[in-house]
Amino acid sequence: MSKPHGPSCVCSACGQWALGEVECLNGQLRREGYRRCDIAACNCGEWHGGHAADRLRELSDELCDGSSGTILDKVVALKADVERLREMVPDREPGDD
Repeated sequence: MSKPHGPSCVCSACGQWALGEVECLNGQLRREGYRRCDIAACNCGEWHGGHAADRLRELSDELCDGSSGTILDKVVALKADVERLREMVPDREPGDD
């Protein structure tokens, strides 16, 4: 079991990673933006995310309309716009395509 960043640090008896190596790899994941799953509904114990700052920047750029406010404020306003538009469209009966 070799790794790209250095010599193997695996117990020859059990094949498990040494604690220091596990912490090193966990640190690498954290630096890349991943976080251990702590979502009660999921409870998978795996790593989620990665590059979250990049995804938030993309959302912010896409929602940018010159107004100030958080991404959440912009999403709420966008949802309100969608609801207003839905109210303007008359109800359609099934098969009215």
